[in-house]
Amino acid sequence: MENNKLEPWENWIYNNGLFLKGDNEFGTRYDLLCEMVISSYNLSEKRRHMELKDKVTCFLRWWNNNKSKMLRYKTTTSVGKILNCDHSTVIHHLKRRKVSRDYNKNTACINDYLES
Repeated sequence: MENNKLEPWENWIYNNGLFLKGDNEFGTRYDLLCEMVISSYNLSEKRRHMELKDKVTCFLRWWNNNKSKMLRYKTTTSVGKILNCDHSTVIHHLKRRKVSRDYNKNTACINDYLES
């Protein structure tokens, strides 16, 4: 793959090895955005902090609305792998998890990142 045909942020992702092992293609820009958000906000960490859980829920709600535009992360299993969790955890965040009282404050930065 030639790096000179990539956008600067795509180049950064490619050079820092933030792709799942075995992927040969970039996929769509939405796939790259998923990888950028997860690495930028450390969403794959295993912590019980409410702020982190709110950010994961916010990301997964965005992912659920945009998964039809993706090639790599169309399923709960595939997005669960990159988030370092099981597909059932993804479903829990989407359907069952109640957000915290400070949800809007905790997710303002990630919302700006995703919607820009």
